[in-house]
Amino acid sequence: MSQDSSDAQWRNFRGNLPVLTIVMAAFLIVANGLRYGCSLKGRGASLVWLILSLIYLCYLHGACVGFILVIAGINYAIVKLFARYKYCTGIIWSFNLAMLTLNRVYEGYSFSLFGQQLAFLDNYRGTFRWHICFNFVVLRMISFGCDYCWTLSSSHFDHKKHMQKCEVCYSGKTCYFALQEKGLSVDKYTFLTYLCYLTYAPLYIAGPVVSYNAFAAQRPCS
Repeated sequence: MSQDSSDAQWRNFRGNLPVLTIVMAAFLIVANGLRYGCSLKGRGASLVWLILSLIYLCYLHGACVGFILVIAGINYAIVKLFARYKYCTGIIWSFNLAMLTLNRVYEGYSFSLFGQQLAFLDNYRGTFRWHICFNFVVLRMISFGCDYCWTLSSSHFDHKKHMQKCEVCYSGKTCYFALQEKGLSVDKYTFLTYLCYLTYAPLYIAGPVVSYNAFAAQRPCS
């Protein structure tokens, strides 16, 4: 079967696939090795995930990782500020759609737009255009915001009723639907876990996109 090589982004991804595969394997080996070898849980495990994921993102996007972290920080602040308002989900969606539009219009931005003293960073933009991968990050930022807003409101999910109908949950395990719909305690929506969720290397480029609740619920407990 013939392969379409007309898209530069696809050609770039395919050309770097062997390196990306090695990086992903190294991430999983190191992360799990440190987690079990050092008995890391909770915050410690999250820090390891985040550091390794950011190293991976620096390889992909170079200095443009800064754009991702700034936008993610603004989104987190918006969620925390407006979560108790009636139209919080609308505000979150509006911000993220605006970011997607601006990212495309300015093609990932040039550092020189923010001052000539930063222009040299345009020479370190990595191997993969960050604003293309950012579509998945936007979905995760929206998921975090919506899950947090719904956690603060009354939960609509009846876990006991769900267990009666779900074979997985009835057996003592927890299905993905329950992980996604069952609200977490407010202290689980931290900036550290949020960044881990956005940048988690094994799912960063191609997904799948899991909800924040499902991701945080499976994080090693403290």
